[in-house]
Amino acid sequence: MKPKQATDFDVLVGERIRKRRKALGLSQSELGAVAGLSHQQIVKYEAGQNRVHPAEMVVFARALDAPVSYFFLQHLTVFAEEQQFLGYLVSEESIELNTAFAKVTDPARRRVILNIVDSFKELSMQTR
Repeated sequence: MKPKQATDFDVLVGERIRKRRKALGLSQSELGAVAGLSHQQIVKYEAGQNRVHPAEMVVFARALDAPVSYFFLQHLTVFAEEQQFLGYLVSEESIELNTAFAKVTDPARRRVILNIVDSFKELSMQTR
């Protein structure tokens, strides 16, 4: 019996694995060590060459400190506005911003950051 080929879904899951790994600042080797996989296996999963089975998805979710649903966000059926928002949430910029923000533990500094971001929102509305 011929092994099943990787699907478009496997490619998307591989992209999500890569994005999350990079957001956490992990190398492929480091992720492999945490997940109990070789560097080469991580390369193949991220490229979508290997199928990602449900049990492996749980392993990746644990290794990447993410819920299993993280791998399915792009597949939710939502309204256009929600789809745009979800697209932002999974963008590399959003992941990077949220990862950095999560490292700021002082509530006063977090408030300053939110105020800065909020001021940019107001500026962008004025330029429309």
